[in-house]
Amino acid sequence: MSFAESAESRCSVCGDSDLGKLYVLFCWGGDMTAGPSIREGDRVAVRDRPWRVEGVREIAPGRYLLKLLAAEPDGRGRLDVITPPERVRQLPPEDLRFDPNELGPIRPWVSAHRALALTAVRDDALGGARYGRVSLEAYQLAPVLRIVAKPRPRLLIADDVGLGKTIEAGLCLLELMHRRRAERVLVVVPPALIPQWEEELRERFGLSFTVIENAAALARVQSELPAGLSPWVLPGARIITSVDYLKKDEVRRRALEKLWDLVVVDEAHALAESGTPRNPYRTRRTRLGEELRDSSRGLLLLTATPHNGYPHSFRSLIELVEPTSATLKGIFHSLSG
Repeated sequence: MSFAESAESRCSVCGDSDLGKLYVLFCWGGDMTAGPSIREGDRVAVRDRPWRVEGVREIAPGRYLLKLLAAEPDGRGRLDVITPPERVRQLPPEDLRFDPNELGPIRPWVSAHRALALTAVRDDALGGARYGRVSLEAYQLAPVLRIVAKPRPRLLIADDVGLGKTIEAGLCLLELMHRRRAERVLVVVPPALIPQWEEELRERFGLSFTVIENAAALARVQSELPAGLSPWVLPGARIITSVDYLKKDEVRRRALEKLWDLVVVDEAHALAESGTPRNPYRTRRTRLGEELRDSSRGLLLLTATPHNGYPHSFRSLIELVEPTSATLKGIFHSLSG
């Protein structure tokens, strides 16, 4: 092995002795990617850092001198390397474009997807439900099977009082987390139910949630974070909050600034339209429900009274989970007249 130790040493390959330059030359073979395919202006990875190629010069048959400039936004510095043996990996351009000439063979892609299919979670097998400390009933698994089968997990659970909607919601949450489909979770409940939800999720499912029920709680949680960082936007955030607190404009704007993987709403009938069929109107909670739908990948609504006797109110609730199932507006009798 030989290498040029400093700018005062002359490179044994190209004879260059420019001041201020450090050429690293290890004389052993290797599987290198640099060569005629790398051109000036290309982005490359060298020594686990991105660089931009400022110059390429062939100094020996099959051996090239690359003059590199740091490509990181806050990166500074230059580097000159000789390849081979220096490992150089070409990076895609910043302005990504479709180039048929750069398409790879289809066989490795197919093989990778077959391997993924062999190791992926089966759609008909539940893996997360076994982690809960609950005595499962058969009907409690129905919402879980339904929600994991959806490309976008949105569901309205309208079981009667006492049948365990909280348990069903926890099972859905565990299964989606098991499949890595729910990292950021927001639970929205009436203020009086916050302690119950926190205890149920912790004791029965082993899930710890941060409670932000008012401005004082937000200030307390905020004080534990670095300055300028909001608890609403943290990766992997799991928060329980009050529907009355969340419907405030400023709170709603900050809480829904970043997309949630799953939003769970208890007593979800409060999000439906109010009024009569001839005089319906939308409340602040109705608008909150629409924004929760638009700010989440998954939405789980829980209520024991989904229908208050008014079709327009029930329709507005269905639209939150499946807009295509309830698109007609107005009075039914007016359609025939």
